[in-house]
Amino acid sequence: TAIFAVEAGTDVLLILPDEDAAIEALVHAVENGRISEERINYSVRKILGYKFDLGLVENRFVDLKNIRDIVATPEHLGIAKQIARKSITVLKRDSVISILPLPSRERDGNRLSKKILNIVIADVESYRTEIQRNGNPWTNEPVGNYFTTMLKRRTSNVEQVTVDPSWNKMSFDSLLKKAKSADIILLPIFSKARSGAGMFGIGSDVTNFIKQLSELNKPTVALALGSPYVLSVVPKANAYVCSYSDCEASTEATVEALFGEIPTQGKLPINIPNMFAFGEGIDISQSVLRKDKPENVGFNSDSLALVDSVINHAIQDSAFPGAQVCVVKDGAIVLNKSFGSYEYAYPTSHISNQSMYDLASLTKVIATTSAVMKLYDEQQLGLDDLVTKYIPEFGNHGKEKITIRNLLLHNSGLPAFKRLYAMCKSPQEVLDSVFQTELIYKTGDSTVYSDFGFITLGKIVERISGQTLDEYCRKNFFEPLGMKQTMFNPSESLWTNIAPTEYDSLLRKKLVRGVVHDENAYTLGGVSGHAGLFSTASELAIFMQMLTNGGNFNGKQFLKQETIKFFTTKKGAKSTRALGWDTKSVEGYSSAGKLFSENSFGHTGFTGTSIWADPEREIFVIFLTNRVYPTRANTKISGVRPAVHEAVIRSLTNFKTIK
Repeated sequence: TAIFAVEAGTDVLLILPDEDAAIEALVHAVENGRISEERINYSVRKILGYKFDLGLVENRFVDLKNIRDIVATPEHLGIAKQIARKSITVLKRDSVISILPLPSRERDGNRLSKKILNIVIADVESYRTEIQRNGNPWTNEPVGNYFTTMLKRRTSNVEQVTVDPSWNKMSFDSLLKKAKSADIILLPIFSKARSGAGMFGIGSDVTNFIKQLSELNKPTVALALGSPYVLSVVPKANAYVCSYSDCEASTEATVEALFGEIPTQGKLPINIPNMFAFGEGIDISQSVLRKDKPENVGFNSDSLALVDSVINHAIQDSAFPGAQVCVVKDGAIVLNKSFGSYEYAYPTSHISNQSMYDLASLTKVIATTSAVMKLYDEQQLGLDDLVTKYIPEFGNHGKEKITIRNLLLHNSGLPAFKRLYAMCKSPQEVLDSVFQTELIYKTGDSTVYSDFGFITLGKIVERISGQTLDEYCRKNFFEPLGMKQTMFNPSESLWTNIAPTEYDSLLRKKLVRGVVHDENAYTLGGVSGHAGLFSTASELAIFMQMLTNGGNFNGKQFLKQETIKFFTTKKGAKSTRALGWDTKSVEGYSSAGKLFSENSFGHTGFTGTSIWADPEREIFVIFLTNRVYPTRANTKISGVRPAVHEAVIRSLTNFKTIK
């Protein structure tokens, strides 16, 4: 084992079962030429160099009184978790049925009937207890219990059976019978390769059982929580997973990989004879969001608390009565919190993570732009298609040359908006007015953010798809993503769970709650390409995870990765606009603040909502408020948005400005 480890690139051999045997084996390997003396010298020089840099030549020992201040700090444990996650290696020999990710309680209700049988295999020395760990409540538990507990946090339909090295044939036959009724078999092997231990110390009876188990042809995942060589005792499995360790960080990372909560990118550091070669490893993208400690993805929890301070101060300053914020990095939710109340007058009516907000112009990107992207992917429309191809009545007053691209870039020449609700009595009258509108500048000569352009885009989606915009988005995005609180026109039964917006003294003569705030969208029936969508920060995080994960979520491809990249990239030097989306201003004010990278993309909504994503740091922030309550005259949100985003970036442990 020591020889294999050195050949794989290890510099330090720790917790060896037999130090003398390891030293003797390495000396012999150098003497017979298997390992060069230069290879040994390389590692020795590296170790001595680090010791010198750390001052260990003069001060060899650590002050035990201060050990807790310098060992196992949250930052250290976070780095250990990151290393464990990046090391997880997934291997497969054949193009067989994919069973990863495993079904989980949160996302796969229809698949939870599948029975998962978790058969724990351990060698004689590993069988008795979990490895000793300081402060670990699992220290004296049977091996595999922590692994199974991590499984049960995600799905209740799992049964653990630990193979006892003392089992007889009757015991194995009974387990084989149980395996026949299982839908999925997990085979975690806790074993370390030991000199003179034969098949890694697990015994011939166990290896024979594993062969019989393979012959059942059940969907099987073999896992090596220790030496990857133990996978050689499993002749046939749908997937092989290596974590190289059974410590907490590695065990947790293994289970996260099984359920698609992290991407897998590890590569095999050795050859497994007749099975897998050095460097093999399948890259699998993350398929779902997970909740995680800030330190595990590079945040400092104490610094991240500054976000709370910014929002609480804004509420005290009456910038808005309540808010939701969700911060995601590397596919992990590190902050998902609600603040304040629905209304100033009722401070005990607390906002929760299930409270819904009127998204206003976030509708433009979450609904309309996404629908256009999907139709673009399916080649049902082209960006340079004339609008008149789909809406012939649009082509008047110089608008006949306007393209879909112009509408997305807000450079069509259409005005920002008009108070059509004061002039029109029906949705059709509003649309007729939009389509008959005259240009205020020559198409392509300038950029004017326009609601009219997105009202038109929404109708193009409807005419191509044959569905209403809300129906199209619900069927193609919201339902398959599990976004149950994202919708147009929420039913009246939900209104008490929705943050109120403005007191409308002109059109509706009442406080607006549960009905779209935008008057033109209201006159259009609540469904429009420019406004009308309601949601929560938690559900928008699902949508943004799909976008920032290359269009993939829960194993389903919603949009092409290259399409997302194309639509979210700035299209010219004279404007910050991308296609539908906005990008961060390099100079002057940006609601994203000054610290998000230059290629960040996002959007805001008039009611006090915003989304910003930083692809370089793999961070996105969703910030929802009802700042227009009770009046739109309140503009304090303009200072709060950048403060929130800057607080998030400053809380990174490796914070530095990215241009």
